[in-house]
Amino acid sequence: MKIPLETARQIATALGDSSNLYLAERAIADNFLYNEILKQVLALHAVEVINGLHQIELDALISRLRPRAPQAKAKAAARWAISQTDMHRDLFIRATCDACNQSMTFTGPAAGLRSEKFWHCGHGESVPAEILAQYAAQQNLPSAQVQADIEAREREMENYKIRQQNRIVPV
Repeated sequence: MKIPLETARQIATALGDSSNLYLAERAIADNFLYNEILKQVLALHAVEVINGLHQIELDALISRLRPRAPQAKAKAAARWAISQTDMHRDLFIRATCDACNQSMTFTGPAAGLRSEKFWHCGHGESVPAEILAQYAAQQNLPSAQVQADIEAREREMENYKIRQQNRIVPV
């Protein structure tokens, strides 16, 4: 970009080296300075431009500039189902969410699945009790044993949490 000689001298002087006109050309090409100059030019003409906008354009501009209240996302409920694999006929629990297209498969003993969560749409859902009961029944486990296993697993998790809270972390 060609800068008039007098302007180049003024820029170089403002930068502290009036004899270095090359410095003025490099300064004008600098992104930071370019953006600062552009902001000032825009500020000088902003009122004139805004006053010249058509009402529809002005309304659209104002709606873009005003802060909007964040929209609360509705927490979608997961769909839960018990299925079997095609080949070995192994049971599993599948959780799916139509809102966020997440899905997850849970396998293993029903007691171990009590503390598992399906994370989707920003929150976690535990396997519903009725699904766990059906799953346990289909695994041919006595429901009293399942309940005892669930309670034991919950006690184990509670003890783990207490141990984690009481853990001393070296500084």
